[in-house]
Amino acid sequence: MTKNGEQLVIHLSYEMGRKGMLVEMLLLLLPLLNSSSVKNLLRPFSKDKSSSSSEDGTACPICLATPTIPYVALPCQHRYCYYCLRTRCAAAPSFRCSRCSEPVVAMQRHSGFPTE
Repeated sequence: MTKNGEQLVIHLSYEMGRKGMLVEMLLLLLPLLNSSSVKNLLRPFSKDKSSSSSEDGTACPICLATPTIPYVALPCQHRYCYYCLRTRCAAAPSFRCSRCSEPVVAMQRHSGFPTE
């Protein structure tokens, strides 16, 4: 291997390591952006003043907020925020639904929108 080839391999390894660390950091930090404390802080500036989502079962059971990117846990079909569900499933492969304790085997984008 030439010297330029070796430098390319080292550079690519460095870039892949940096991107992997960035993904891990995002998986850790993104749920914090969706946490109820941050949302409560920003609520006075929000267009949506309703708090009925926790009462009708559409709130994420982890952060207790209305999911901005709704996903459902499979097979039980309970709604979560994408980042909340993704980080829990990544952290614990044996993650169980917070509402029914059913093992979550997959996640899927929620296609329905709540009616107003």
